[in-house]
Amino acid sequence: NALVSAIAASGVPALVQSKGHVIDGISEFPLVVSDEVQKVQKTKQAVIFLRRLKIWADIQK
Repeated sequence: NALVSAIAASGVPALVQSKGHVIDGISEFPLVVSDEVQKVQKTKQAVIFLRRLKIWADIQK
């Protein structure tokens, strides 16, 4: 199943980097967040959230 393979691959930092993602500073893979993230309604809130997770650099690239 392609979905299962993609999820498994997201747990291998070398594979994630090979696809061009900036992952410096991220301590665990795959990066899992709670459903609470769905409550974010404003861009400013989203940016703060992404910076706290240290994934903002990947978004900006």
